[in-house]
Amino acid sequence: MRRNREYIALRNSILIGWLLTIIVISLSIYFSSIVYLLIGCFILSLKYGLTGTVKNVEKRLPTWANFGVIEKPVNRRVTRPFPFRG
Repeated sequence: MRRNREYIALRNSILIGWLLTIIVISLSIYFSSIVYLLIGCFILSLKYGLTGTVKNVEKRLPTWANFGVIEKPVNRRVTRPFPFRG
């Protein structure tokens, strides 16, 4: 169940991010002003910064996850790169 909640939170944040991006780009094109683009970038950075603190999402979203790619669940065990010989 926990994994499903993580996927739902990731999917919602990605959909909201795309929606905000489209709205901001259309406003900046319509009014031909760079101010809307800067404000939109600031809002998106705040939104994705806060998404990492949601308790359903344990890891902060990587930058490539904002473009429609959902990260697979990571095995959280610590593994050594080389076998231990002792």
